[in-house]
Amino acid sequence: MTYDGFFYRDSKRPHIPKAIPADIFKALWRGLKTCHIVRIDYSDDKGQVSHRKVLPEVIFSWSNQWYLAGYCYFRQQERHFRMDRISKAHCSEAKGRPRGIAEIYQERDLPPWEHGLIVYDQHDNAPGEDNTADRQLPRMCPDDAPSHCYDINATLSQVSACFLNDLAGVLKAIAAGADVNAEGKYGVSPLHVAASYSGLYVVKTLVKYGADVLAVDDVGRTILHAGAQGGDAAVVHFLLTPCRDLVNKTDNDGRTALYYAVRANSLAAVKTLVAAGADVELRPANKESLIMAAIKYNDELDDDAIPMVEYFIEQGVLVNIHDAQGRTALFHAVLRGNLPAVQLLLRHHAIPHFCDHTGRTPLLQAVLLEDDDIAMLLLEHGAPPDYAEENSGLAPILVKSISPELCECLLAHGANPDVVDNQGRCALVIHLTRPEILRVLLAHGANTQLRTSNGNTLLHDAVLSKHPCEIWQVLAPKMSWATSVNNDGVTPQMLAVQRGLLPLLPDILAKPSALKQRDYAGHSLLDYASDALSCCDERAVREEIRHLIRDAMAMAARRRMATRKAPQQ
Repeated sequence: MTYDGFFYRDSKRPHIPKAIPADIFKALWRGLKTCHIVRIDYSDDKGQVSHRKVLPEVIFSWSNQWYLAGYCYFRQQERHFRMDRISKAHCSEAKGRPRGIAEIYQERDLPPWEHGLIVYDQHDNAPGEDNTADRQLPRMCPDDAPSHCYDINATLSQVSACFLNDLAGVLKAIAAGADVNAEGKYGVSPLHVAASYSGLYVVKTLVKYGADVLAVDDVGRTILHAGAQGGDAAVVHFLLTPCRDLVNKTDNDGRTALYYAVRANSLAAVKTLVAAGADVELRPANKESLIMAAIKYNDELDDDAIPMVEYFIEQGVLVNIHDAQGRTALFHAVLRGNLPAVQLLLRHHAIPHFCDHTGRTPLLQAVLLEDDDIAMLLLEHGAPPDYAEENSGLAPILVKSISPELCECLLAHGANPDVVDNQGRCALVIHLTRPEILRVLLAHGANTQLRTSNGNTLLHDAVLSKHPCEIWQVLAPKMSWATSVNNDGVTPQMLAVQRGLLPLLPDILAKPSALKQRDYAGHSLLDYASDALSCCDERAVREEIRHLIRDAMAMAARRRMATRKAPQQ
């Protein structure tokens, strides 16, 4: 094999290969460059066409054949596709999450079957005696599948056939004496792999030649589990004939074949298993219901899980049961930002105020994720606006990243603007650097008289913040200047003058009451202005402060003269 060409997300626009229709290549190229999911029509080696959703990561040519490598949402795993078998390609508007497939290729500019898993052929020469005995196979697996699923100690041709859907290769390997029940590490058999990834023809062939359909690997997976994991309803239907008694058998983690089919997002396989007697109420060790699994593992597109969830609701699966973390299906839908699933669950009476074991509610989770649409929908369906997390006392309105619109919505639904967390911080304190939030809180009557342990008011803290002037303009009209003194008798105006906040000084120095006030050490506002003058390094600012001080002193003198003359008149 010789290197021909690899195109990645950071590659420049390549020429359109003559062997690939221009419209197909452009759709795949756009999906690759922008991380958009591409819908393709793909034909297998028997000419059967299936519809796939793929996130492209690599387009490459190898040994005179063009391939697409990416994540297949039908198989729920990384796959490669021959480009000459793609008859249609449409780049959707849905974004996908790259799985890092490109990095595997870029590491050596080789497909993974050239530098991935080394498998020695037990029927050929020992490694090193012949260059065919030390070949390497593709290692393309779902994110959550253990890598040991592919370490199969069978013949090289047999295992390669399982990966590449090469039925002729399987027959050739069997004719050469391959053991169809050879176990690899962790007890995984060739039929496990074929059931998950190779389609009905390879599975039937292995069974015909004696593959054990009752084999169980070391993690308790049956062949039916493996078929359900692959999501191929035809494979599941075929395996149910010899494995019908295993339809509700669980692996070591309590997962049934039905659970695996749900994770594969194969509604056809799910219906096949349910028709054969699969129990929709059985839950694995983590206590996830099938509705939770459908939402949790099929969230690349928001509406992917909806048909599955609707089906299980029709089957009577309860929507309000909790998993091992105390989370409901609604919580999982919120956690994944799946608005259609949230809407569906709420229509079927999902309870929005159920919290997990940490005391976090779906509403708080939505606010933390900055998902305003879901948060507002939960409020409309009665989610309590003030339920706080137990350990931190964090309530939705105390989340630092909350938007003004959602803050307004929370308050309109009865949220307490003065709620405090476990550290005693209220919303005004937490959002002190966000004027747009302060305006909303003040409009709903938030208490401005709160103080810190040293007696500082919100105005004191505003002056000491990074953006004091804008915050001052919001808070000052709502607070009493005369009573805003801390434990040292220092007013916010004194701090503002001391910091040399020029935009605030004219108004502050012009107020007679402010000029008269002194702290408990006897320092006046003009003394603080002098401190600002002595500490300032910029000449222009110093001159401005001097000018303001002179004007303030002159005004104070005129007032004193006017006061003295008044009794004489």
